[in-house]
Amino acid sequence: TPEGFSEELTTANDWVGFALSAVEAFNEKFI
Repeated sequence: TPEGFSEELTTANDWVGFALSAVEAFNEKFI
């Protein structure tokens, strides 16, 4: 259903945001 797809997309966006934050923190710590 469109609702299910939207929910999965939101979860994916949240995961991407988390990953970008982790990479940014890593860069600040080690570079």
